[in-house]
Amino acid sequence: MIVFNSDHPDFHLFIRDFAKELGTTIDKDTLTLPEQYGEGYLRAIRLPNGLSVLLVDVSTEVDLEILRKSTDPHFFILGFDEVYIKRNLTHIIDTEKSNHLPPLFSGAFMNATFLDNIVVALKGCKIYAVKIVFDAKWMARYLGIEKDDKAITQYLALKTKKLTLDPLDGEYKKYIEELFVADYNNPVYYTIVENRVMLLVERFFTRLFDRSSKVAGFRIEKPDIYKMMEVEAELTRDYSQPAPTIEVLSEKFGIGLSKLKRQFRQVYGYPVYEYFQKFRMEKAKRMLLSGDYSIKEIGYLLGYQNLSNFARAFKKAYSYLPSEVLNFRRNKENMDIAD
Repeated sequence: MIVFNSDHPDFHLFIRDFAKELGTTIDKDTLTLPEQYGEGYLRAIRLPNGLSVLLVDVSTEVDLEILRKSTDPHFFILGFDEVYIKRNLTHIIDTEKSNHLPPLFSGAFMNATFLDNIVVALKGCKIYAVKIVFDAKWMARYLGIEKDDKAITQYLALKTKKLTLDPLDGEYKKYIEELFVADYNNPVYYTIVENRVMLLVERFFTRLFDRSSKVAGFRIEKPDIYKMMEVEAELTRDYSQPAPTIEVLSEKFGIGLSKLKRQFRQVYGYPVYEYFQKFRMEKAKRMLLSGDYSIKEIGYLLGYQNLSNFARAFKKAYSYLPSEVLNFRRNKENMDIAD
């Protein structure tokens, strides 16, 4: 097992020390995992707006334990984690311990450097994560409010221990995917990263504050939230196939029909099939805008044998046809060439 102690809120310092622990070096702010420990990378990014960001895309071949003891000054850490678990994933914040069993953990949550934090990822974990660090002053500026550091810190400390777990839905996953596929050598790379990071931050806090105002009606226990994560992963696993029926999901995950429908909507904000269709069409739109696929290819890859049905579903979602998206993209490319 690798045991790594860290007290750095800045991710450049974190990966510097982690690289030493692993006996490797950093290239262009990126730590590539030595093959004896697994595969993948960790990349530290310092944004112009003052945020420190860590992108993690690794598969572990050893047990890994990362310990962060409480430190001053106080910083807050937003984590957007999708972890495919082979054996076990343990997360301890202060005195609260969460054991996540296979197949996955997929959630957004807030942590703080004034709380002890331990993560134990056993061999076989596939970790796909975005971490964002900010302090109380940055948060005060972001919220546009005039309060002293202590008041902000106390408020966020309270939120850190309550209501902060937000399962990753299709919207979160879209922003995260765009962070990882962005070309590091692109001159506007940092602009792209800053934009997507701020979209993640905005979505997390908007949902957090909304849920806080409705706390009396949000009665779903963490084990049930984790079960909904599994349902969502199964639902969106393969868009080339029809959505699993409620009955199939109910039987597979051992959840009653009415409970599954109620809790899925509580956690993800949409009925099961509406959620599936919303993010299937989101994926179609991204594929169209990429310019890498024809309409026929996209329809087929998303499970439509009849292109008319695909076009009709797309228009229902966006009020315009897939062909109009392609025409818009071609016109924009022609204007760029003319300029």
